[in-house]
This record gives sequence, C-alpha cells and structure tokens, in this order.
Amino acid sequence: MLTIKYDDPATWIGYVENELNRLCETSIKLISIGDWIIKNVKDRDLGELLSDPSILKMLFGGLHKPEDIYNVKTLACWYSSLYGLDLNYREVFNRLELGLTMGEACTGITTSVRTEVFNIFPRRAIIPLLRRILSLFEELAKESIGKKLSIKKWRRIRNETIEDVKAKPEIIVDLMSELLKSIYNISPLRNEKSFFIVSTHTIPYFYMVNAYREIEDKNVLKTLRKVLGLEVLFTPEISSETLRDDYTIFGYSKGSPGYIILRIISEALKVLSMEISETPLTEIFETPDDRLKYLEQALRKLKATQHHHEALKDIIEALEYVGSRLGLDSTIGSLELYTPPTLKAVALEGKLTIKGVTLTVHSNGRYTNINLLKFIDFIAPQLFLGIGRFRRTNRNVYEWQVVIPTE
Repeated sequence: MLTIKYDDPATWIGYVENELNRLCETSIKLISIGDWIIKNVKDRDLGELLSDPSILKMLFGGLHKPEDIYNVKTLACWYSSLYGLDLNYREVFNRLELGLTMGEACTGITTSVRTEVFNIFPRRAIIPLLRRILSLFEELAKESIGKKLSIKKWRRIRNETIEDVKAKPEIIVDLMSELLKSIYNISPLRNEKSFFIVSTHTIPYFYMVNAYREIEDKNVLKTLRKVLGLEVLFTPEISSETLRDDYTIFGYSKGSPGYIILRIISEALKVLSMEISETPLTEIFETPDDRLKYLEQALRKLKATQHHHEALKDIIEALEYVGSRLGLDSTIGSLELYTPPTLKAVALEGKLTIKGVTLTVHSNGRYTNINLLKFIDFIAPQLFLGIGRFRRTNRNVYEWQVVIPTE
C-alpha cells in the first residue's frame, strides 16, 4: 500500500530536491577539498608549504611519530586516507630527531597525492566513489524531476567549502559524518520512496500491483512512466492476454530517472563499507551498516516465502545445476549488495535465452530448459527486494542473478 502520493510529480521532485540533494551537496564539498589539494599541495616542496597553517594541519595534524598517520584519531590520517595525500614522513621525523627545525626538516621533501593507492585498497576509495555519485547527479539534473538541482549553486558550494576547510581543516570529520547521515536518509531501509525505486527496478506486473495496489490505476502508472521512466522491459509471447499482462516485466531503462536514482542509492550504500586507514567508517562513527542490514532483512523476507520455493523446486535445481556461484565480496541484485562471509545463502548468476514460454538457462558450458512463467514466479520476490537480477544484454539474451537461502 502506498502511503505517499506516488502519482504526484511534486513527490518525486521534492525527493530529489530534499533527500537526494543533501547527499549531492555533501559529496561536492568533499570532492572540492580533494581538487583544491591537488591544485595547491601536490608536487610542492614541503618547506614552502609550512607557512600555510591549514596545509600544515592536513599534513601533520595529530602526528607525534610517522606511525600516527594510520591512526584515525589524527587529522593527518583523514587527509591521507581520503585524498592519498602523502610525503616521506619517516625522513621528516628522522631529521627532527637530529635537531633540525621543522622548516629545515621539510626542505627538499616533495608532497604527493597517490590516487593509485585506491586501486590497491579499494575500501579507501571514498572520493572516487563520490565522483561517480556526482556524475549521476549531473545526469539527473537534466531530467524534469532534477530541475531543482542547481549546478550554479554547486559552484558556490565548492568555493565556500574551500574557504571553510582552509579556516578549519578539522571540518573534514564533520563532513564525513554529514555524508553518512545523508546516506542513511535515502537508505531503502529507512526511506519509503527509495525502497519504491528499488522494488520497481525490474518487476513483473502481477507482483508490482500486489505490492502497490494503486498502480492498477492507469493514471498512476502513466505518471510513474512520465516522471520516473517506469516502462515495459519485457513482454512474454503468450497467447493468454491475462497471463501476458501479468507476466510483463516493468522497470527502468538505462538513463531513465528511476535508473539513475537507483544507481545513486546503490553507490551511496557502498560508502558504508569504506574505511579510513583500516578502520570501517561505521565503526568510527558508531553507526550501522545499512548495506548488510538490508541484505539480512531481505533474506529473512525471502525465507518467509519458503512454501513458494518448495512449489518451484525444479526451478531451483535447474539454476543450481547451471549457475555460476558468486564468491565473497561479489555484488548481487539491482542494489549491488556485497556478499559477506556470513551470508546464509548461495548467490548464483548466469545467462538465459527465451523462446515463447521456454527459457534456456546457461553458464560455464551447461544449459537446461525451464518454464518461463515458473522462473518469473521464483525470481519475482528477489527482484522486488533488490537482491535478484533479470536484465536484457542483447536482443534475446538476458543475465540473471538469484539468491537461494541455505538456512
């Protein structure tokens, strides 16, 4: 049952302007600091930079010995982890121990910004992730529901942020706290509109109207098509008009507002798995990992439909026979949730081709035929929860992902 006005474009314009825009503006602030560092600090002689107190704090805030650079209680650790800001700390401290002044110890040492470290330690790649999120917001700003996203305002935010961080480099910790709050604000665990986007990303009509009765009203569906881009993705070749309508797959095509918003939500949730040095953000700020919590909750809901699984035992056996098993830290479903070591389920993927009501699933040289409608019956709850996938890759080939609870 829909508890908000999904058929009112103002609902979605407000969602973008308020809930999503908070994430957008915080991302801009954090990215702009990195851009300023690259422009003003990278490849500079350290001795020349010491006269700037803000840069001095970024590089040496809280440090008493070189090893402190890995301690999240030091300011230098935040700038090093977030932006790859680095220098030869051991050499500086060695010179200080020899009795040199700070200026003498830093002379001849060049600062660097080592972005390549994010390829080695992907869980530290927070800023590259925020850049991807911002590029999605730039796409959304071109759509009618993104008209309140002001690129002119973004420029002002960048300029103001630089002045703020120069005056108080400690603000970086406050900005990271604000980033997490903006992510929880759009988490599908906490935000009904976000969950609606997730649950309708790819969904058969019969399951969609069972969850959201109002969508049976053609005017509501028409509005969702116009505002979010909800449209038909696949129509089965079935002679029965009723079955054909029920098993028609709706969702969001790539580039549509709904698709862009889903990607923003998915990318934002990935931030919750990130680290400063080797300490998880959720541990630093003592906040929950909604990514893991959402997956656990989705699996509980899926297990509640166990009778449904029993009725489709032949489908499960076919997918287990054909499917490629996903390893740890793989991503599953439309939300691209990580598969943790504690996952009490088997995650499988593969491809399929469709001819009439016959579906051929295949992977790793194995293949088998199953009934299309029974497959849709099986995967529908997983698509609704965002932990399954069924998307076209070319004219008649689709990729699929499913999760099968083991307990």
